[in-house]
Parts: sequence; C-alpha cells; structure tokens
Amino acid sequence: MRRFALIAVGTLIAVGTVCGSLVAVAMDPALDVDETKRSRMILHFCEADGTPIRPLIDNVDLRNKYDRQGTPDVSADGTLVAYDAWSTTAGDWQDARIIVANIDGSRACDISDGVMPSFSPDGKQLVVSRVNRYTKPSGVKGQSIWVMDADGGNATMIADQGAWGARWSRDGKLLVFFGGRDDDGSKSEKNHLRVYDFETKTIRDVFTAEQSPFTTLVHHFNWAKGDQRMVVFGGQLKRGGSATGVVDVDNPTRLKLVKDDDAVLPTAHGLSVDFHPDGDHVLVTGIDGGRPVAQLLKLTQDAKTIELKGLPPNVGVRDSIFTPGGENLIGSFHAL
Repeated sequence: MRRFALIAVGTLIAVGTVCGSLVAVAMDPALDVDETKRSRMILHFCEADGTPIRPLIDNVDLRNKYDRQGTPDVSADGTLVAYDAWSTTAGDWQDARIIVANIDGSRACDISDGVMPSFSPDGKQLVVSRVNRYTKPSGVKGQSIWVMDADGGNATMIADQGAWGARWSRDGKLLVFFGGRDDDGSKSEKNHLRVYDFETKTIRDVFTAEQSPFTTLVHHFNWAKGDQRMVVFGGQLKRGGSATGVVDVDNPTRLKLVKDDDAVLPTAHGLSVDFHPDGDHVLVTGIDGGRPVAQLLKLTQDAKTIELKGLPPNVGVRDSIFTPGGENLIGSFHAL
C-alpha cells in the first residue's frame, strides 16, 4: 500500500504574505497527509473529480498550528475561501478559529473564534456559529449565530440559546440554521430547519418539529448554487434509518428524501453536504469499507451517475464542497 507522510516537504522559497506579515512558505507536494497523525485533517484544493492539486492554503506554519480543518465555504465570485480549524494537540473543536484566505491559498488570516463560516453573496461578510466560552461575557446564552465582516470586525449576534449551523442564501436574504428558541421562549427542537430573514429581522420555521420526518438533523446545511432557494441537509429519520433531505424553503411541502438506493457507497447522511452545480446531484460523504469519501447522490432517477474517480485511494475525505461553478472540489484529507 502506498503511504504518505508529506508535511512541509520540499524546498523553502522566498517569503509569502499572511495578513501583511512576511513568512516562509514551503513548496509542498499535492498531498499533505501524515499517517503518524490520524487526527490531522488538511483541506485540499482538487480537480472536479477529486484529484488533489495542492493543500488549500500555502502557509505551512498555519496548517501545522491548526491541523484539523473543515467546513469550507467559497465566496460567490470564487476569489475567497473560509473554513474552521483547531489544534489536535492544544485544544478541541470548541477552540476552533475561522480562517479566511484567497482561493489561490495566499494571505490566510485567522479572523475569529467559531465554526462553519458562510459568505454573504458579495463576500464582504460571514455568518459564523460560536460556542459560549467566547460569547458569554457579552451576555449570550448558549451556542449562537453571528454575522461579522470578512476580517472579523463588527460582529453582531443573530440568535442564541442553541442556534447553530447557519448558511447564507445565494440571494443574501436568508440564513438557514437550526435550534435556538421559539417565539414562546421554548427550546426549538433540532430536527427541523429555520430561517432568519434579514429584511424583517424575524425567524420562521421552514417546517415544524411535528412536520419533520427526522428525529434529529446533523448540523451541516448548504444552499443550491442556482436561483432556487433549495437547502440540502441530513439526519436520522423518525421511522428508522437516515436520509439526506432537500427542501424548498419557500415551499416545504416539496421536501424530498434521498436515500442510498442509487448510491455507489453507503452514505453517512448529513456528515457533509453540498449541491452539485448541475442541480441534479448532492455531494455527501460515502463510506467505503470504513473510509469516508466524497460521493454524489442523484436527485432524480434520470440523472447521470457521477463518480469522483480522482480521489486518492488511501486517504479519508471529509467536509467536501464544490466551488461555485463546479470547476473544483475542496475536501479535508486525512490518513486512515
């Protein structure tokens, strides 16, 4: 079996720039995977079929400092990428930082605490989920959702008391998330989707806990890349088993459940989700003999089966997304 141990391998060249500071940059190979550190997960920029091109960011020091990277998001114009990352040796996921960089891997900046960043359509702001250890001094109760500038400034809370996993709609008008509190002050169950409306500054359920076919959702959501206000998500079903769901937030009666019937591999529903730009497929995490990999599920029987044949055969792949036009795939690679 081929083995990889490719951390900061190569010749050091002239300096790169990180938020205006000069740092040494290493010319790394296409893969940054270390089989002696199984918890290390590094985002990679890939061809559309999963063939790795390079680690997502070129700052080796930052990759080594925050060596568990995930939930990437690319700005609508394709120029910026944001993700969350934390140290596997000096903390846990609650210590995660939000990193913003140019899509070519340059100018990676640590801007804030938080997880699951999502860009506004103009790329000038992010919505971020934050844990209470950082927000409690501000009087925030529990997990919360914040909107901030793309450099971390001007942070404003949108919802707290368990609100989590927000993603910004392509038209900029809505945030989709789950949790928080209902209007009567009761806890909102995490088995259904909610949206925050920027115009009215109100929160509504896409579908209610009673209407939901799920007992619980996983906290990964994503919007369709076209004009339709469709959201993909996943979780455990009330009648048993699990599924990926696709719903029109303006017409929740069109909720569709996608199972493994036409999948190449069994699916870990909700572990990571994204729409393929063609609108006929959703990108999910498949399980290949215990190895997580990216795979595409068909939304209709007539859709063509697409396999991501460029993924390396002996690494795990998590938190995969497509760039807005579908020209590239980004995924978090780790040793098995």
